[in-house]
Amino acid sequence: MQRNHGQDKMPRLRKLSAREYPKFEREIIRFYAEQSARAGRVSQEGALEWATKEVQEDLEYGVETAEHWLYVIENDKPRKAAGYIWHGIDDEHENWAFLYSIVVFEQFRNKKIGTQAMQLLEDKLKKEGFEGMSLHVYAYNNIARKMYRNLRYKTSALTIGKKL
Repeated sequence: MQRNHGQDKMPRLRKLSAREYPKFEREIIRFYAEQSARAGRVSQEGALEWATKEVQEDLEYGVETAEHWLYVIENDKPRKAAGYIWHGIDDEHENWAFLYSIVVFEQFRNKKIGTQAMQLLEDKLKKEGFEGMSLHVYAYNNIARKMYRNLRYKTSALTIGKKL
Protein backbone atom coordinates (compact mmCIF):
# COMPACT_ATOMS: atom_id res chain seq x y z
CA MET A 1 0.00 0.00 0.00
CA GLN A 2 1.37 3.41 -0.98
CA ARG A 3 1.84 5.79 1.91
CA ASN A 4 0.07 9.10 1.92
CA HIS A 5 2.98 11.50 2.01
CA GLY A 6 0.82 14.51 2.79
CA GLN A 7 1.44 16.50 -0.36
CA ASP A 8 -0.23 16.68 -3.76
CA LYS A 9 3.07 16.97 -5.61
CA MET A 10 4.72 13.58 -5.20
CA PRO A 11 7.99 12.63 -6.80
CA ARG A 12 8.23 9.24 -8.44
CA LEU A 13 11.05 6.76 -8.93
CA ARG A 14 11.82 5.79 -12.49
CA LYS A 15 14.38 3.19 -13.53
CA LEU A 16 17.52 4.87 -14.89
CA SER A 17 18.05 4.17 -18.60
CA ALA A 18 21.35 3.22 -20.24
CA ARG A 19 21.21 6.54 -22.10
CA GLU A 20 21.03 8.43 -18.78
CA TYR A 21 23.80 6.41 -17.12
CA PRO A 22 26.82 8.58 -18.12
CA LYS A 23 25.26 11.69 -16.51
CA PHE A 24 24.26 9.64 -13.43
CA GLU A 25 27.82 8.29 -13.11
CA ARG A 26 29.34 11.79 -13.35
CA GLU A 27 26.94 13.15 -10.70
CA ILE A 28 27.42 10.22 -8.31
CA ILE A 29 31.22 10.37 -8.63
CA ARG A 30 31.27 14.14 -8.05
CA PHE A 31 28.92 13.83 -5.07
CA TYR A 32 30.84 10.90 -3.54
CA ALA A 33 34.18 12.69 -4.00
CA GLU A 34 32.89 15.88 -2.34
CA GLN A 35 31.27 14.03 0.55
CA SER A 36 34.27 11.77 1.19
CA ALA A 37 36.81 14.61 1.05
CA ARG A 38 34.68 16.75 3.37
CA ALA A 39 34.49 13.84 5.82
CA GLY A 40 38.28 13.43 5.69
CA ARG A 41 38.09 9.93 4.19
CA VAL A 42 40.31 10.98 1.27
CA SER A 43 42.37 14.06 0.38
CA GLN A 44 40.74 16.84 -1.62
CA GLU A 45 43.36 16.30 -4.34
CA GLY A 46 42.75 12.56 -4.69
CA ALA A 47 39.01 12.48 -4.07
CA LEU A 48 37.80 12.50 -7.66
CA GLU A 49 40.16 9.74 -8.79
CA TRP A 50 39.31 7.65 -5.72
CA ALA A 51 35.53 8.10 -6.13
CA THR A 52 35.74 7.28 -9.85
CA LYS A 53 37.51 4.00 -9.09
CA GLU A 54 35.03 3.08 -6.34
CA VAL A 55 31.90 3.79 -8.40
CA GLN A 56 33.22 2.14 -11.57
CA GLU A 57 34.16 -0.99 -9.62
CA ASP A 58 30.74 -1.17 -7.92
CA LEU A 59 28.83 -0.48 -11.14
CA GLU A 60 31.09 -2.37 -13.53
CA TYR A 61 28.28 -2.96 -16.05
CA GLY A 62 26.39 0.30 -15.53
CA VAL A 63 22.62 -0.16 -15.41
CA GLU A 64 23.11 -3.87 -16.13
CA THR A 65 25.20 -4.50 -12.98
CA ALA A 66 23.66 -7.43 -11.10
CA GLU A 67 22.06 -6.70 -7.71
CA HIS A 68 22.29 -2.92 -8.15
CA TRP A 69 19.24 -0.77 -8.91
CA LEU A 70 19.45 2.80 -10.17
CA TYR A 71 16.55 5.25 -10.19
CA VAL A 72 15.84 8.80 -11.25
CA ILE A 73 13.85 10.77 -8.69
CA GLU A 74 11.39 12.73 -10.79
CA ASN A 75 9.63 15.81 -9.50
CA ASP A 76 5.88 15.80 -10.13
CA LYS A 77 5.32 19.20 -11.70
CA PRO A 78 7.06 19.90 -13.91
CA ARG A 79 8.13 16.30 -14.62
CA LYS A 80 11.86 16.82 -14.22
CA ALA A 81 14.79 14.87 -12.77
CA ALA A 82 15.24 15.96 -9.14
CA GLY A 83 17.96 13.47 -8.20
CA TYR A 84 19.04 9.84 -8.09
CA ILE A 85 18.78 6.79 -5.84
CA TRP A 86 21.14 3.81 -6.03
CA HIS A 87 20.62 0.71 -3.92
CA GLY A 88 21.86 -2.85 -3.88
CA ILE A 89 21.89 -5.92 -1.67
CA ASP A 90 23.17 -5.60 1.91
CA ASP A 91 25.85 -8.30 2.23
CA GLU A 92 25.67 -8.24 6.04
CA HIS A 93 21.90 -8.72 6.50
CA GLU A 94 19.82 -11.38 4.78
CA ASN A 95 16.86 -9.92 2.82
CA TRP A 96 18.04 -6.36 3.35
CA ALA A 97 18.87 -3.67 0.80
CA PHE A 98 21.81 -1.28 1.08
CA LEU A 99 21.38 2.36 0.05
CA TYR A 100 24.55 3.35 -1.79
CA SER A 101 23.44 6.87 -2.54
CA ILE A 102 20.59 9.32 -2.65
CA VAL A 103 21.30 12.63 -4.35
CA VAL A 104 18.75 15.44 -4.53
CA PHE A 105 19.77 18.22 -6.89
CA GLU A 106 20.33 21.64 -5.30
CA GLN A 107 17.18 23.32 -6.70
CA PHE A 108 14.97 20.55 -5.24
CA ARG A 109 16.41 20.49 -1.72
CA ASN A 110 14.41 21.53 1.35
CA LYS A 111 11.15 20.46 -0.32
CA LYS A 112 10.84 17.00 1.29
CA ILE A 113 11.64 15.31 -2.04
CA GLY A 114 14.45 13.26 -0.47
CA THR A 115 12.17 12.07 2.33
CA GLN A 116 9.37 11.23 -0.09
CA ALA A 117 11.77 9.40 -2.43
CA MET A 118 13.06 7.35 0.50
CA GLN A 119 9.49 6.45 1.48
CA LEU A 120 8.72 5.41 -2.10
CA LEU A 121 11.86 3.26 -2.16
CA GLU A 122 10.97 1.66 1.19
CA ASP A 123 7.48 0.82 -0.12
CA LYS A 124 8.98 -0.67 -3.30
CA LEU A 125 11.54 -2.74 -1.37
CA LYS A 126 8.90 -4.07 1.01
CA LYS A 127 6.75 -5.20 -1.94
CA GLU A 128 9.81 -6.95 -3.39
CA GLY A 129 10.34 -8.92 -0.17
CA PHE A 130 13.11 -6.94 1.49
CA GLU A 131 12.87 -6.81 5.27
CA GLY A 132 15.01 -3.73 5.84
CA MET A 133 17.54 -1.29 4.43
CA SER A 134 20.86 -0.09 5.78
CA LEU A 135 22.98 2.84 4.68
CA HIS A 136 26.06 4.89 5.49
CA VAL A 137 25.93 8.59 6.25
CA TYR A 138 28.88 10.82 7.15
CA ALA A 139 28.73 12.29 10.66
CA TYR A 140 28.99 15.90 9.44
CA ASN A 141 25.89 15.52 7.20
CA ASN A 142 23.32 16.78 9.71
CA ILE A 143 20.60 17.34 7.10
CA ALA A 144 20.74 13.72 5.90
CA ARG A 145 21.05 12.39 9.45
CA LYS A 146 17.93 14.32 10.46
CA MET A 147 16.02 12.93 7.47
CA TYR A 148 17.04 9.36 8.36
CA ARG A 149 16.08 9.90 12.03
CA ASN A 150 12.68 11.24 10.94
CA LEU A 151 12.27 8.12 8.78
CA ARG A 152 13.02 6.05 11.94
CA TYR A 153 16.46 4.73 10.94
CA LYS A 154 18.57 3.77 13.93
CA THR A 155 22.33 3.94 14.32
CA SER A 156 23.74 0.42 14.29
CA ALA A 157 27.48 1.19 14.22
CA LEU A 158 29.85 4.11 14.58
CA THR A 159 33.27 4.56 13.02
CA ILE A 160 35.43 6.94 14.99
CA GLY A 161 38.73 8.32 13.75
CA LYS A 162 41.47 10.77 14.55
CA LYS A 163 43.99 12.28 12.17
CA LEU A 164 47.54 11.82 13.45
